[in-house]
Amino acid sequence: MQDTAPHGLAALIRWLPISLSAILIGCTAVPMASRPAQAQDSISVDAAAIRGAGSSTDSRLMSEILLAELAGRRGQIEEALAGYLRAYPLTSDVRVAERAARLAIYSRAWPEAESAIAHWVSLQPDSPDAMELLAQVQLRQGRADDAAASFLASIERKGGSSEAWDEVGAVLQVDPDPASALAVARVMAERTPDSADAQLMLAQLALMNRDQATADSAVDRVLEIAPGNPAARLLRAQREANAGDIDAALETLSEAQEVTPGDERLELGEAQLLVQAGRLDEAREAIVRIGDGMAEQGDDASPEMLLSVAQLAMSIDELDTAERSFEALSQRNEYVEQARFQLARISDQRDDVGAAIDRYEAVPPGELYVTSQVRAAELRGANGDLETARERLQTLRANVPDVTIKPQLIAAEARIVQQAGLPKTAVDVLTAGLEEFPDNGSLLYTRALVADAAGDGNVLEQDLERLIELEPDNAHALNALGYYLADANTRLDDAAEYIEKAHQLRPDDAAIADSVGWLRFRQGRFEESIAMLEKAWERLPDPEIAAHLIEVLWRDGQEEKAREVHAIALEQAPDDTRLEGILDELAQ
Repeated sequence: MQDTAPHGLAALIRWLPISLSAILIGCTAVPMASRPAQAQDSISVDAAAIRGAGSSTDSRLMSEILLAELAGRRGQIEEALAGYLRAYPLTSDVRVAERAARLAIYSRAWPEAESAIAHWVSLQPDSPDAMELLAQVQLRQGRADDAAASFLASIERKGGSSEAWDEVGAVLQVDPDPASALAVARVMAERTPDSADAQLMLAQLALMNRDQATADSAVDRVLEIAPGNPAARLLRAQREANAGDIDAALETLSEAQEVTPGDERLELGEAQLLVQAGRLDEAREAIVRIGDGMAEQGDDASPEMLLSVAQLAMSIDELDTAERSFEALSQRNEYVEQARFQLARISDQRDDVGAAIDRYEAVPPGELYVTSQVRAAELRGANGDLETARERLQTLRANVPDVTIKPQLIAAEARIVQQAGLPKTAVDVLTAGLEEFPDNGSLLYTRALVADAAGDGNVLEQDLERLIELEPDNAHALNALGYYLADANTRLDDAAEYIEKAHQLRPDDAAIADSVGWLRFRQGRFEESIAMLEKAWERLPDPEIAAHLIEVLWRDGQEEKAREVHAIALEQAPDDTRLEGILDELAQ
């Protein structure tokens, strides 16, 4: 038995990456290391190290990992974490400690995460990823000095390169507590006063915290240390742009380009400023020029620059340049998830349904995976392949480890079925979903809306009333039920209670303002109705809001003004069938 135990454990751990990585898909409790240790397709275990602990320890270790994995597959993250916390002290295999740490981070169990990472560091002292994760956990616990020391140790383990500083800066920039992240950056800059990278990171964090004085001081220090530093010049230009002086910002970048000609970051910064200034023709020309240059570089092009160019091109619908850059990233296996997702979006925007489906389905597991698969299913359903669309979503639902996502997938299937012209079947899908997830707010709300399309007002009222009982401040549910009653011209006192509360909760919501306006019309308060509908239409030029405004104006005897609104609305939405026939209906 003693000889077989290590082989059994090795076999067990070989399939851990598949299941555990699935557990951690979409983990956002804390940013992972910017370049985290990736799970391998096959993991071998140091059999001698495990055997040295004795066969009883071998068995216990295997048992703990197996039970933890089974719990993870069921979505029982607390049980999975407890198993790994018991397992990692029993082995010298660093990956078990890493898994324990990442599960603890996912669960926001900071002391447990720190202990697991400490064990990881004891086994792998030179690991920059371990130190970076340790820094993030210390940051979550409000220990800025400790976090700064760990980040500096991580950078040192990576050779102190600018890239290592950039990676830490990227982690701090997405931290949910910007003030704490700035505090860490300040400590790191104080401890390395002659590092341009440290000062630059401090400047970037200070700008995010709107601490202009600290940012200016840090930028000035960078330029003292390295006068031609392009990133510092970019920050100075951004400061001028934020102050409203785009011309001065562009002049700053022009001067910087004279110092470091051909610097792609400065060229991209110029393009970004042109977009910010609304000078889109010039921006498009600059982006195409940069994209052409990146294409000429081939595999030598920086993946980070390719991503930035592609994202900026997408922001102004320069789809050819964006597509070329995202294709290059995908082919080079860089930023693959984001690149493939954006390529799918490009095909989607071009109404190339087949290509969009293929590209969405090619997005690998990660934060965008579920979104991609749902959109692919939506396109299949809209393209007439409803059966395959439903099968894909049902398979996804069966395999997704995060139980909180399952109701969203049920709602997505129902929407696809409804859009296929089968609202009653969609109600059945949601009813089955509510049997599995009773009182789920998302499913209740979706079934209410679908029931409305199916002509089942009783289900709509019951579901929305139940949802409001569960979530009294759910503005969308309050508005939906209030609008339904007002539109049916029934129970207007109840409708007013629901809609007015929704309006108090979300006073700037145009859809809710539309409901208020329609309610006032039903109450016979025409002047208030028109004022509210005009405000709603100004905020959101939606055909339905316009139709309400046209009808109320007409009923109030303002037929000429109603025709003016109709002409404008029809120009905004020329294919809207309701707008096309509304004047004829009102004239009858």
